[in-house]
Amino acid sequence: DRTAAVPLPGRAVATLRRPSGDGETVFSVSDAYLDESFLAPVVGETLPKPYINVLMKEPVARFLELTHERYVRELGESFGSVTAMFTDEPSLKTVWERDIPYAVIPVSDGLIRAYGAKSGRNLEDDVPEIVSGAAVGGTAAKRHLFWSLVAERVASNYFGQIAAWTRAHGILSGGHLFDEEGGQFHVGLYGDFFRALRRLESPGCDMLTSVPRRMGWCAPGLAGSAGELNG
Repeated sequence: DRTAAVPLPGRAVATLRRPSGDGETVFSVSDAYLDESFLAPVVGETLPKPYINVLMKEPVARFLELTHERYVRELGESFGSVTAMFTDEPSLKTVWERDIPYAVIPVSDGLIRAYGAKSGRNLEDDVPEIVSGAAVGGTAAKRHLFWSLVAERVASNYFGQIAAWTRAHGILSGGHLFDEEGGQFHVGLYGDFFRALRRLESPGCDMLTSVPRRMGWCAPGLAGSAGELNG
């Protein structure tokens, strides 16, 4: 919670204090869903419909049932002409295009258990080191462990689960990722952007322009590299 003037959404799970200069910084940690009301107290408007948690197998399996499986049913024999299924900018939704008074990190029950098993600590107790301060020493170790566990789950439970479905149906998993043009938000959105991208069997990028001098090299370079490495 970056300002006491804005109420913290969700259920409070911890209040933590850390030294800061001559005093201390107080961190309030809550367990809040990214639902329609999440930003309402901040910007006076609501979000689109809730987004699935791409860390988890279960909501992704339900997503496949509601979308991909329906294409098979509705298209019937015509589904045989499909080359690939496209996924458009899935992400952890921890990076926002506007200022918000919270630091948002992705979480699931499985992630909490894995972090505890790997570190011997409670995840909520390490939130200050995960969201703030220089990435050195113990802070760097906690942050690296957390985002590595996030990356493992995003790559496997979202992209990997979709790829398993497409392989079973004789087609490719394709698409592109969010905020691919620059690298500063890649960790917050995927844990490991390139690891997620490589799980796409037909990796792509969002070509916002076809004018060469206006097209950056980063996004097509990353997609091309993932394709080359995957053969």
